[in-house]
Amino acid sequence: RRISLPNFRSDPKQNTFQFSQFHRNKMANAEKLLDLVFLLDVTSSMSSYIKSAQQNINGIVEKIVSSENADIQFALIAYRDHPPQDRSFITKVFDFTSSNRKMRQNVDGLSAQGGGDGPEAVTAALDEALKLPYRKNSTKIVVLIADAPPHGLGESGDGFPNGDPLGRDPIAIAKQMLERGIVVYAVGCEPALSSYKFARDFFAGLAKITEGTFLPLSSANLLADVILGGAKEEFSMEKLMAQVHQEAEEIRAEAPEAKVDEDELIDRISERMSKKKIETAKVSVDDLYGSWNQSNVDAMYAGSSLASVKAAWKPMAHAAPSIPVSTASSSLSFGGGFSAPRKKKSMRSLSKGDPDDLMAPAGAAPSMAPPAQSVRIEKSTVSREQVKKMYKRGIARKM
Repeated sequence: RRISLPNFRSDPKQNTFQFSQFHRNKMANAEKLLDLVFLLDVTSSMSSYIKSAQQNINGIVEKIVSSENADIQFALIAYRDHPPQDRSFITKVFDFTSSNRKMRQNVDGLSAQGGGDGPEAVTAALDEALKLPYRKNSTKIVVLIADAPPHGLGESGDGFPNGDPLGRDPIAIAKQMLERGIVVYAVGCEPALSSYKFARDFFAGLAKITEGTFLPLSSANLLADVILGGAKEEFSMEKLMAQVHQEAEEIRAEAPEAKVDEDELIDRISERMSKKKIETAKVSVDDLYGSWNQSNVDAMYAGSSLASVKAAWKPMAHAAPSIPVSTASSSLSFGGGFSAPRKKKSMRSLSKGDPDDLMAPAGAAPSMAPPAQSVRIEKSTVSREQVKKMYKRGIARKM
């Protein structure tokens, strides 16, 4: 199809405006293409989330199509661990398909087993996601659903303390994802994720590098709403990204001799868009398990490799939710029928032939009353955080 380009003039300010306006109109009129990738930990502690994906995949597709009028294709990457921690498979890749029936078949074929030492083959799965054949102009979302970190963070009992045995680096992979416009929504399955020293820091850092979002969940029943909300937010921001960069160009053109640092520029863009009452969707959840160590997250964001940043990492105690405790059950029971996974044992603590890789204490584990957690999908004035994400993504994509 032939596209008419704008007629550029001799005035560079006018050229800047016309070029930005051209891209903005083009993006607004473009068909919504969504390439949605599920990275799913399928070790034994993840059975509730696998069942939720199996039950909700058709509904997720129908809701996104009906609400966003989008052309969607799905890919699925299931992962476990490297041998000898797990000998079934490391990753299993199901390439993009636009067939709901095929995607349902792929998800239905998954089962939760194995796992090994605690940390899993997260880096291998991220690498497979990076190599998928995404469409050029699509919104690209990777939803990582896991209750354990990658190898190499410094967790006790890690069977691969130096990281991925093939030498792949999760921070380097995440930075390549940003350059290719791939956004990671890191769904942390709690309370298991918080049982590790650095897992929440890693998930938050992975989301920050790709300008995505970290969403810690206490219930598998919230998974469908998180995925739907993520798609809505990404479509909103993709549509506004060109406008963010137009605002930046206009601010620079107002005082071409002045140097405006990035923080000030983002502040001014956010203020201008707020005055124009520009709105976007946003997904958020209540975090019941405290914060993460922001200095570790910032180190990930600034670093080039895991090895270059983890020496400076410091563990942070994560707060447990403030809910009543009893000793009536051997699982951590939450609302919506979700029995939260317990922390995986180190391979050193597993007895030979033990079929279960979950930590089972000698006495009965405490049972907890359901903490209230909900997923919110709201439309409101674009936030500074969203402006910053759109600006950073545009820079990475050389807009």
